[in-house]
Amino acid sequence: MFTIQSNIQTGDNILEINYSLDNYVAVYYNNKKDKEYLSRAGYLEVIPKSENERNAFKESLADDDARDYYDKAWEFTEWFNKTIEEMKLEDKLKIAETNLALQGEASEFNSEKYDIIKDTIINNLIQAMDNYSKHSAGDFRMPELTGEDWDLILNNPCFMAFMQGIPVGTTTYNDYAIVSSSENKEMVNENSIYYINIDENGPITNGSYHRIWCMHLNAKDDMHIVRN
Repeated sequence: MFTIQSNIQTGDNILEINYSLDNYVAVYYNNKKDKEYLSRAGYLEVIPKSENERNAFKESLADDDARDYYDKAWEFTEWFNKTIEEMKLEDKLKIAETNLALQGEASEFNSEKYDIIKDTIINNLIQAMDNYSKHSAGDFRMPELTGEDWDLILNNPCFMAFMQGIPVGTTTYNDYAIVSSSENKEMVNENSIYYINIDENGPITNGSYHRIWCMHLNAKDDMHIVRN
């Protein structure tokens, strides 16, 4: 969980959002006028438009854990969107089919989140360099992170180290390193997995692909996994 947050105040309402790399957020809401304080956390997912659509989607899921996840995510997202509306904030924070909080999606929500993460990292660096420069004669320079660096930071669990003002001969060493966990890249989303039946002659490639929960896929059949 990132310890990176946005603080928004409109009138007597204060909203603080703690972001993570994926669609999980922790929210703190303070309504000073009504003396209401709420602290909630959960996953942000698009809410189906009707109860029938919700039920149909849940029936397509493979297990009870997945259904429970979406039940909780939809309830949390409904509360989150309602809070955004009550504070009369811009729609860029409201979750919708055209504004997803899922990692890697191009959306206004993610753009806002990524800007806040970038600004927080940069401001913390500036503050740290300012504090050290007051007690040291070192040559401190603001590191210039590249676009590739930011892509790595915003899409992977990372450890960042910044080394500044180290005398090396006649010059000063200023540099940084980013260590990223690549294990998360081995994970495969269930939406990227399809199955086709196979017989003695190999996979049946007649263009018919199935999800694991598809009613037309016989559990007794041998199956061949296909990743898109």
